[in-house]
Amino acid sequence: MARYAFDKFKRVDLLINNAGVTSAGFTGDIPIEDWQWCINIDMWGMIYGCHYFIPLMKKQGGGGYIINVASEAGLVCLPEMGPYNVAKAAVIALSETIKTELAPHNIGVTVVCPSFFKTNLLKSMRYGTEFQRDLAQTTFNHGHLSAADIAGCVMKAMAKKQAIRCSRFIR
Repeated sequence: MARYAFDKFKRVDLLINNAGVTSAGFTGDIPIEDWQWCINIDMWGMIYGCHYFIPLMKKQGGGGYIINVASEAGLVCLPEMGPYNVAKAAVIALSETIKTELAPHNIGVTVVCPSFFKTNLLKSMRYGTEFQRDLAQTTFNHGHLSAADIAGCVMKAMAKKQAIRCSRFIR
């Protein structure tokens, strides 16, 4: 994807890394395969995006911006959400690391940590009990933010060059 983008457009000014799946259950009960699935997508998806785009963004003479979408779950870990919490915390750590590394190249980095809002996350959710699924669905149904709210949050964070932007602070 990185090679295609640079071949077609010659530069990338905005990279948005956004991946998310989740698995609910108690640590020790969640199958290892579900941990691997969640971490492979949520964490490794971000690592791959950064790994392949960053060198090319540097070669273009610097400039540009990277938005990594994590979750408030990477900061405030909910019980029974271990794989998701761990993966999103890793995305926050990656983002903070590359923000400092890329500053000399004038490449900005923000990690966005939205709380609950309507997404397709629950369509692929893996869970141990119906209660876990129903609790997640109810929580998402009562989220007060929209995708447009999150997009506005991202734009504000980019304008301020903020390292972390959490959606719970917007209304």
